[in-house]
Amino acid sequence: MSNQSITVDVVNPETLPADRFTASDVARVALGNHTEDVASRAVSLARLLGDDLAVAGDYVNAAWHIQHTAGDLVTAAVVAERVRGASWEDIAKACVMTAAKAEEQWGQAVAEWQGKSPAQNLYLRETGRYAKTADRFIESGRPYSPRNTAPKLLSAVLDAASEQTNRDVAAADRKFAGGACSHCAS
Repeated sequence: MSNQSITVDVVNPETLPADRFTASDVARVALGNHTEDVASRAVSLARLLGDDLAVAGDYVNAAWHIQHTAGDLVTAAVVAERVRGASWEDIAKACVMTAAKAEEQWGQAVAEWQGKSPAQNLYLRETGRYAKTADRFIESGRPYSPRNTAPKLLSAVLDAASEQTNRDVAAADRKFAGGACSHCAS
C-alpha cells in the first residue's frame, strides 16, 4: 500500500454512466460491500456481548455467520485481484499455498464471476449504488447499522461490574442458559 495522499474530487458514483464501469470497478465494488458485510457482522457480535437478551447459541451463531461471510470476502478479494491482473502465483503467495491450490480453490469462482451477465450479478446492474454504499463505509469506518438504539457496552454487563451497575448476574446467566424465551419453550 502506498502512503501517498492524493486529493480527489468527490464523485457520486450513482451518476456515472453504467457502461463506464470496468470489470475491475465492479469487482472492487463487490469486494468493498463484502468487506462491509463482514465488518457489520463482527460489530453485531461485539454488541451481542453487551446484550442481556442474548441466549445460549447466539455468540456461536453470530461467529459462524462471520466465518461464512469471511469466506465470501476472500473469494471476492481473489476475484478482484484476478480481474485486475494478479497471477495465481501472486494470490498463492498471499495465501501461503501453491498456485495450483489457489487456482483449484478459486478458479471456478473467478470464471463464474467473469461469465455473469448484469441479470445475474447485482453489482453489474447497480454498480453506482453499491459503490456509494462502499464509499460510505470506507469514509466512516463503520458498517451500516439499522439499529435506532445505542448499543449497550460490554463493560456495563461484565460480572465484575455488577455491584456498580446493579446487574443481577445469576438472573442474567439463568436467562442466557435457558435458550429460547419462555413463551417459545412451551
